[in-house]
Amino acid sequence: NEVMYALKDCEPTALICDEAYARSIAPRMADIPSLRSVIVVGADVAGAERYEAIVAAGEQGPPPARYG
Repeated sequence: NEVMYALKDCEPTALICDEAYARSIAPRMADIPSLRSVIVVGADVAGAERYEAIVAAGEQGPPPARYG
């Protein structure tokens, strides 16, 4: 599969995608050694984290200012 080849080649650590893509990739995470997390937008998919849950668990307010 061309997509799997491309993912292995670019060595991602996280992949943010839609439900259809997550359903095809999440079960094959072991085939992509660098991939630690599949994050899906708008749906529950076995083996993937929900984008909305990650955002909801984050801190409220703007990020701290960085100087220097």
